[in-house]
Amino acid sequence: MTSTPLVQRWQRRLLALSVSVAVLYAIGAGAITACLGLWLGGTVTQAWVLAGLVAVGVAAWRARRAGLGRLHASRVALWLDEQLPALEYAVQGTLAGSTGSADRIRASHVEQVALRRAFRALLHGVGVTLAGAAVLVLMPARSGSGIDLSRPTDARRTSGIGVVSVRVSPPTYTGMPSQSFESPELIHPMVASRVELTGRGAAPDVRVGARTVDATARGGDWVATFTVDTVAALVTVARDSATYLLALDPVRDALPQVELELPARDTVMRAAPRAVGLRAVFRDDIGLDSTRFEYIVTSGDGERFTFKRGELQPRRDATTRVSREVTWELDPLALQPGDVVHMRAIASDRRGQVAASDTRALRIARASEADSLAVDAAPPAEVDGSVISQRMLINLTEALVRRSRSIAAANLRAESARIGRDQARLRRQVSDLIFARLGDDPGGEHFHGDGHEHGEQAGVRRALTPDELLQAADRATGARGAMIDATHEETPVVAVSRPLLEAYNAMWDAGRELESGAPRAALPSMYAALAAIQKARAAERLYLRGATRAVVVDLARVRLAGKERGSDFVAAAVPRLTPVRQAVWQRIVGALARGDAARATDSLLVLRVEMAGEPALAAAIDTLVAGVRGGRDVTETVQAVRARLGAASAHRAVTSWRPVP
Repeated sequence: MTSTPLVQRWQRRLLALSVSVAVLYAIGAGAITACLGLWLGGTVTQAWVLAGLVAVGVAAWRARRAGLGRLHASRVALWLDEQLPALEYAVQGTLAGSTGSADRIRASHVEQVALRRAFRALLHGVGVTLAGAAVLVLMPARSGSGIDLSRPTDARRTSGIGVVSVRVSPPTYTGMPSQSFESPELIHPMVASRVELTGRGAAPDVRVGARTVDATARGGDWVATFTVDTVAALVTVARDSATYLLALDPVRDALPQVELELPARDTVMRAAPRAVGLRAVFRDDIGLDSTRFEYIVTSGDGERFTFKRGELQPRRDATTRVSREVTWELDPLALQPGDVVHMRAIASDRRGQVAASDTRALRIARASEADSLAVDAAPPAEVDGSVISQRMLINLTEALVRRSRSIAAANLRAESARIGRDQARLRRQVSDLIFARLGDDPGGEHFHGDGHEHGEQAGVRRALTPDELLQAADRATGARGAMIDATHEETPVVAVSRPLLEAYNAMWDAGRELESGAPRAALPSMYAALAAIQKARAAERLYLRGATRAVVVDLARVRLAGKERGSDFVAAAVPRLTPVRQAVWQRIVGALARGDAARATDSLLVLRVEMAGEPALAAAIDTLVAGVRGGRDVTETVQAVRARLGAASAHRAVTSWRPVP
């Protein structure tokens, strides 16, 4: 049995038709599957992987159904005979060599009928493909997911500015390599980094925030260079009517972090140990420069103290994290009862910033502390009966502020001045206590140890500066500046008196405002003075050692003994946005409602720079900018921004926030 030209021709046609229909069905099924996967919440990658698997399966199913492996001559002849039953299987007769069958085929129109049948099968495959494409493009997104076949709008590459190359060179001390970008919307350079902008064509106008940067011509290109400041800024590149915006969100070099792990706490010991172990962890975001341990030994009794300061094993560590452990021999210090050893770890980074850990104290107990607590008896301090406490002064000032709108200005100034005089008397009492502790002249603020009057009558008294504070401590300890360094930790005498000095300075500020008739402006300083006084009181308390009594609770008696039956849960109302937040939200809505992705991106970048001080909100706007520029559905992102602004989005009817490219 041999094939005739008719059968051979249709063998080739049916093979091509079967392959084409299988491919069309696979494309349509894959597109519908991808849409379904995205609609159910899957990612784009997951959706397309699933679509590929379904497409391969559908193609294999169609190929098997068409019988691609069984398209031999007899099967093709039988298919042709089925298209025109009037032939009475004449095509198969030609395979057997019947000449009559060949004449009957030539007289019929079997090929025209077979072609119409093949064309209908091909149309079915095209229909499945078009249906899948329509679902892929037109199906609405669910939960912000979806796919948009529109080309992303790259406003930077299609503008008159052209492509702007951005090269960021971090400071030399960081050791970081330079980075290059092509027309970015947002970059996070280190503070003091050098940024170089390069583009084609004539030199444009370049502004970084409020300052202008000169752009110079270099052949057919232009170059603009500037240094990154500490605050966020918006870079504007403008030429003719075209504009390119770049948001800068600088990253600051953080201080080193130092944690002293050993000793874990302050310790009191009966006898001085021979050695003590020190362990600390040093970290820095860019890189450490050096690490060391530092100690201060305080010796003495009463009003005579001596100090000895030193360093232990300073070392250079050019890494971002290091853990150090040393054993410190204490025998050379010859510690005596009553001595206190202060220990801490110190690190400096590549920029020269210095940070220290918490200080641990090791105290050698005196013999008198073995069995009892020795307290020197002292009579109670004499208190002037006319001095009113700081808390009462605050209450009087708050009451005066509440009545300020209902009383005359002259009465307001008179009452404020009266409170200011009471504040001055309390301040003088605190000054007497401070300078008595520091060993200064008991005259307090009137005679400050230099032979000159500095009281209110002189009219030149002001708050103590850090230098004056250290000088007062120097006079108290008799060190004459030898052992006190402003860059290191203060001495114990100054540390004890520091809260009272803070209260003293705050009282000066409060009294000045009260005497000028501004009680509302005096309240913050009065609050600070009260907090410092409470801190000083807490520092001087004596805590006796001893075990606390355990509180025993009879669980069988108290269990289920309450009378509260509970109450229905009432959901809290969603707070409304403040006027400032509402204005920010309106700017976001207005930018997205324009229908122009390029303008929306520029508006959001300007807002992003303004919100640089709120990292969470700025990150949400970053995601929104990326979605708008990429032409994606940003419904969920907009709702996240609204939530960051302080309230959940009330615009649930909006199903799509996709600017028209």
